[in-house]
Amino acid sequence: MSCFSGNEGQVALALFEDSKNIPGIVFEGRLINWLSDYAEREISFSDFTTDYAQQLEKLSIYARNEARRIGLNLRLWLALELDDSDQLGDFSVDSGHFPVLLRDFEEQVNFSFQTNLAISQNGKVNAILNYGKLEKLKGILKIETRSYLRQNVYLHDFCYEFNNFVRSDLVSYLNQVLSLYGREIDGFFPNIPNTLSMPALDPIKQDMKHEIQGYGSVVIKNTLEIEPRLKDKELDKVNRESIVNYRRAKISNLDSWFRKELEKTIKGHLFDFSYVDVILKYNSREIKNLLDEAANKIGYSIRLISTVPDLKPIKLKTEGFKFELSETFSTKQNNVKIKLGIDVRGKIENLESIRDFLNDPRNDVEALIEREIVDSIKKVLHEVEPADFYAQEGLIYYFNDEYSSQEAIKDKTTEAIKSSLSKVFGATSSVTLQVLNTALLERINDLVGKAYHGFEILVPSVRDAGEPIRFTGSFQINGVVKDKWDTFASCKPEVEEVRIFLQDQLRYWCRSLKTETLNYDTTKGLLKLLGDANTLASKDVINSFGLLVSIHRFEPSDTELKKAQRSRQLAMEMEVLAEVDEKIQDDIKLRLIKRNISLKEIESLNQELETVRGLLDNLITQVGNENRRSALETKNSALRDKLFALVTANRVEASKTVKQKMELSIKPPAEESDFDDLVQGTKRSLKNSKSSSELQDSRRDLSVDDQVIDVQG
Repeated sequence: MSCFSGNEGQVALALFEDSKNIPGIVFEGRLINWLSDYAEREISFSDFTTDYAQQLEKLSIYARNEARRIGLNLRLWLALELDDSDQLGDFSVDSGHFPVLLRDFEEQVNFSFQTNLAISQNGKVNAILNYGKLEKLKGILKIETRSYLRQNVYLHDFCYEFNNFVRSDLVSYLNQVLSLYGREIDGFFPNIPNTLSMPALDPIKQDMKHEIQGYGSVVIKNTLEIEPRLKDKELDKVNRESIVNYRRAKISNLDSWFRKELEKTIKGHLFDFSYVDVILKYNSREIKNLLDEAANKIGYSIRLISTVPDLKPIKLKTEGFKFELSETFSTKQNNVKIKLGIDVRGKIENLESIRDFLNDPRNDVEALIEREIVDSIKKVLHEVEPADFYAQEGLIYYFNDEYSSQEAIKDKTTEAIKSSLSKVFGATSSVTLQVLNTALLERINDLVGKAYHGFEILVPSVRDAGEPIRFTGSFQINGVVKDKWDTFASCKPEVEEVRIFLQDQLRYWCRSLKTETLNYDTTKGLLKLLGDANTLASKDVINSFGLLVSIHRFEPSDTELKKAQRSRQLAMEMEVLAEVDEKIQDDIKLRLIKRNISLKEIESLNQELETVRGLLDNLITQVGNENRRSALETKNSALRDKLFALVTANRVEASKTVKQKMELSIKPPAEESDFDDLVQGTKRSLKNSKSSSELQDSRRDLSVDDQVIDVQG
């Protein structure tokens, strides 16, 4: 403070007292009185705690004004005790372990927390006033925490929801308590014992033995999955009772408890069950419900249970049956076997349908099913001709649509198996049959496996003394003819046998033709020869081997005579070509002469036309020459038309070319009426015979009618 100039006397009188106090002490007393009077009169405690800085500023202004009245200039600084002091800051609390009780659990639970107490907003005054009580806050927080948990928090929420809403609600409550001390929680870290929560168990797998009267020991295979019942699924809400029930049950080993409860439940369910009862009445759902009821009492639920007696008949319902086997079966001809690969899968949904089999524990139901499958196939195939069966497999062929469409034998066999299993065992099934190789089937596959087989024959005509003709060709074995099955089965031919036989027969039939006929070299003639060969070969091979063959190529090779004829013909054609070329050259020369004459005439007309046009141009501007001009225009028009006609005629003439056409005719072969009659008769015989066959496979289709071409007309 300082004194204003000229106010020294006023200040001296104002600070004078009769006592021995010096002026400074007197002023200090007056300053304190000013501050106290103003604070008591103008400042409430609540205003001071919420905005103490502004209140101190008002107090300072009041004191300065009072000092000015006595002539003093006062500079005053006011502050709260500990304000801006290093001692006034955050305060850490570690509660240590202390027991608490929860709203629905009467046993004490150990709990601890760590937290940091910061000065709250507008709480500095209370923090300063209560600075000396900081150590007591630890005890206060423990008391208030214990009180809050007891009144508001369930055991379930304490264990599972603390980090969700329990923590935030507890912190809000404690902050209300701490507001009296100018503090608030900045970080709250609880320590909840892990032993409180309900343990989760791995799936329990347990096999237990049970004695069945009249049968013996049976193993019950069990798999059990459990989980804490933390939520009521039906009501879709939290289940807070489960953890309390679990804690009250005081189970030391949860896994052992469930194993014992599972065994007790199953034995109670199986009490007084016979062998058949175990198969037909064993109810896993009922066991689950009973076990779930027991688990619910300790706060758990059965999430999944698999409990099945290890009895083969029960697997027929749960897992089903599966048979994969291969078996050889007799047909209507006992000496001809068919081998099948059999794959049958199915289930018996209602085991009550096999009760009669189950009454005798010695019955092996799966063995009975397998026997029924085999018997069903035997019944069908015993009435089947092997030829019919292999025909449907594409290895035997019919001719002229003789084989009518009917139910496939494999389909019929499949339906017989399904029907029999359904009737005898009440089973639903799926069946797959596959034809497997037998020795006879392998022979057929070997014969038809290769697409083409080559052959070659030398044919000397017996009709004349012509040169022998060499034929080359290829044939294909398409399969076995149905009505010749016995023939095929008895001889079991090889490809080479068929080749030799085919060559001999073709040589025999063709040698009756004339050399000229054998030398067919036109497309029509070659196709006729191929068709004739197919017709004759089909009949002979069918009757001898029971096989259907088709010849795909049958052509003669060049003879020496034919080569000489071709050379002679070539020479003659060359001479004709030379003559034609000479004629063409003469025509070209003649055309050139005509062209030169035309060009000279065109040039002369052009010059005359230009002269007339020049005269017309000169007369256009002259008067009195109308007659002369009219005559020139008429001549101009005539010259122009003549020139146009000449040019046109020249172009037509120039565009013509000399064309020479050579027509070579080959005399058709002599008629072979006797051979044609033989071929036609054979065709009729094939069509009318029941021992004929028709190739069904489009890839091997070679119709005799399409191949035989009559060239007589």
